[in-house]
Amino acid sequence: MQKSKSKNTKPELLVRKALSAWGFRYRIHYKKLVGTPDIAFPKEKIAVFVHGCFWHQHGNCGFSKPASIPKGWRDQFIKSNKRDIDNLRTLKQIGWTPFVLWECRILESVKEEIEPVIVAVERARIKNRASNR
Repeated sequence: MQKSKSKNTKPELLVRKALSAWGFRYRIHYKKLVGTPDIAFPKEKIAVFVHGCFWHQHGNCGFSKPASIPKGWRDQFIKSNKRDIDNLRTLKQIGWTPFVLWECRILESVKEEIEPVIVAVERARIKNRASNR
């Protein structure tokens, strides 16, 4: 588990490349927020987590749980899932809009997966401009 890559994964790079192609500027690995979102839009208060299907146990994927050390793996997955839920709840409580993007869906179609993020960022920018007038 220690050698698993947690930053700059292929799905994360695909999402960042697509957002950049749309002209968006963002912060990566934003340590000022709980859970350190992979991508953050601080002015718009939008946080994006790019979750690997195996590590975050996405139920709609073909990833299976490892046969070796089943208790250790199960405990790790439960702890990770609880932490994810707590982080999303905390972000909502402090006024941020969190998004969770899944590895399998990103690899199928990055454009479709990031579309809700793009819409949310654009809406937040329109709202910010209107409130600044």
